[in-house]
Order: sequence, then C-alpha cells, then structure tokens
Amino acid sequence: MTHRLLAFFILFCTTAIGLAQNTPSWKKNGDKLLEAQQYQAALEAYLQAEQQPPADAETRTNIGICHY
Repeated sequence: MTHRLLAFFILFCTTAIGLAQNTPSWKKNGDKLLEAQQYQAALEAYLQAEQQPPADAETRTNIGICHY
C-alpha cells in the first residue's frame, strides 16, 4: 500500500512539474507571434498558457490584444 502511494505521489509531482514548465514556453511563443503580428496563432498560445497556473495579467492583456 505504501509503495502505491509513493508511486502515485511521484507521478503526481512529475506531471505537475512538467505542466508548469510548459507555461513559460507557451507564453514565450505567444510573445514572439504577437510581435510578428500573427494574432490568431498568438491567441492560441496564450490560451494554452492561461490554462496552466499561475495565470497572470500580462497573458490576459495579450489575449485581449489578439482578440482586438
């Protein structure tokens, strides 16, 4: 039983760390696309970044710019 809990905990932590590392890359990609005036592609990247915590005001502002 303890081995299963330990395995679950390690799997949970590994998944959480992996997801957290993707958020900056989505945001970075969105920043590059926004600068290149590719608004639809930037919007998709920012929406992916927003789904992962922590959501920040800059990402939400850039989503609004893409919609505009």
